[in-house]
Amino acid sequence: MIRFFFLFFFLYSNIIQAQPLKIVASFSILADIVKEITGAYGHVSSLVGPNGDAHIYQPTPTDVKILGQSDLVFVNGFHLEGWIDRLIENSGYKGKKIIVTQGITPLMIKKSGNADIPDPHCWHSIKHVKIYAENIYKALIEKDKKNEQGYKKQFDVFIKKLITLEEWIKGEFKKIPGYKRIIITAHDAFEYFGKEYGLQLYAPMGVSTEAEPTPKDLCRIISMIRQNHIKALFAETTTDKKIIRQIAKETNINVGGELYSDALSDLK
Repeated sequence: MIRFFFLFFFLYSNIIQAQPLKIVASFSILADIVKEITGAYGHVSSLVGPNGDAHIYQPTPTDVKILGQSDLVFVNGFHLEGWIDRLIENSGYKGKKIIVTQGITPLMIKKSGNADIPDPHCWHSIKHVKIYAENIYKALIEKDKKNEQGYKKQFDVFIKKLITLEEWIKGEFKKIPGYKRIIITAHDAFEYFGKEYGLQLYAPMGVSTEAEPTPKDLCRIISMIRQNHIKALFAETTTDKKIIRQIAKETNINVGGELYSDALSDLK
């Protein structure tokens, strides 16, 4: 009888331990990076789903439940998810909150009348995504040591993908003269990308999508387009398209397409 009890306990313990980690990421881009490193060793949920805006997201009761049952929580930090701490508190989650931007020196955004704030859009720089990946990998092996080799393999494959992608991006931008690397986007989300690849970026909206552009902001952008003969104007999937359409109409240039600034699409 005692042998049976210990055998049952042993089998039950191994079954429990074999369960994939329940992992939560704050928004879809971060969730995608976490999935790349987690592989089959965890189930990753994103609080802010595809095409969602992490700047203005309103958590739901479902989010409270998912977070309360999770083993690990990954967030971007730098004030992107202003709602996350209250959500964690309400969920009863007692585990670690891993801030994936740990170790990154952010670009600072000047706000009139207020202290400078960090630009949270670090994922638009591949060197920063590598830091995200390192922080995610370290948190996973700390939580799930027995699968360290599996996470290491996933991590190494992902880093190789990033290196290949960066080489491709640099090669493509070499084809574009520096004076033509001026683009207009809906909100100020691409400064890290611009710094890496020599782009000049301007936007009618600030670093957050919460603030509406003023008429003065729109006039400034329209004047800049006309003076510099700018031909690249882009909407974003997570912002109102009417602002970009208005600028396009005033300047008589076409919208080049939509950019995935703060979220992935819902396409599989």
